[in-house]
Amino acid sequence: MPQGQNGPDRSDPPEAPAPIERRDFGHVVFLIGTDAAAVGRAVRRESAGSGGRVLAFVGSPDHPALTEMLTELAAESPGTPGS
Repeated sequence: MPQGQNGPDRSDPPEAPAPIERRDFGHVVFLIGTDAAAVGRAVRRESAGSGGRVLAFVGSPDHPALTEMLTELAAESPGTPGS
């Protein structure tokens, strides 16, 4: 039997990592992605380098709950940092 008729071809390239979107709200960094493992790694990297809060959302970037959370974070963000 020819190669590939009983399953996926073993020479398929590995999938590219899922992109992580990063939004900075000054006091909070918000990470968004569809792959939980990739988002978790991004949260660990971000947390290690900052003293601020890091929040994450795993799911569709057009999810209504995400839109609501981003709107609330934007409303809480200071226009300019205080001296």
